[in-house]
Amino acid sequence: MKRLTCQFVLVLAVCSLLPVVASAQNAVERPFRMTAHSQLVITLSPDCTPASPYFPMGCSYVAHAEGVASHMGEVTGDEEGIFLPTTSGVMTAANGDQVTYDFYAVSGLMVITGGTGRFEGASGEVTLVIAPDGGPIVDGVTFTQKYTWKGKGTITY
Repeated sequence: MKRLTCQFVLVLAVCSLLPVVASAQNAVERPFRMTAHSQLVITLSPDCTPASPYFPMGCSYVAHAEGVASHMGEVTGDEEGIFLPTTSGVMTAANGDQVTYDFYAVSGLMVITGGTGRFEGASGEVTLVIAPDGGPIVDGVTFTQKYTWKGKGTITY
């Protein structure tokens, strides 16, 4: 009886892993395009280093974007943390599925690092063209800049 129970548990464990293996084997690379508008708000402090007028490094920040992306439809994007040349964020589709990414500000490269829902285990790279919308607004405490984003690349899921 004990041996039968162990075999049953082993069969359950293998069966629970099959969908993960099957979904990884069925992953398909697809073209990915996106357009968005965003607003970046950086809290200025003595610890900040103004690398350029558009990217003060080392400060805390919050960024929010809205747009449209292939395979996701309408999306929102959110990031927060310390503003560095590499940041991480989450893009959320209207149905709640998410794509996680690392963003490399210097090169404009977004590297897809995973996700949730149908984007679980997603990967890919998107080259972004980023243009400031007007000049920054600096009020002594915060730095606010609006941007337009256009991206083209691939996503595998």
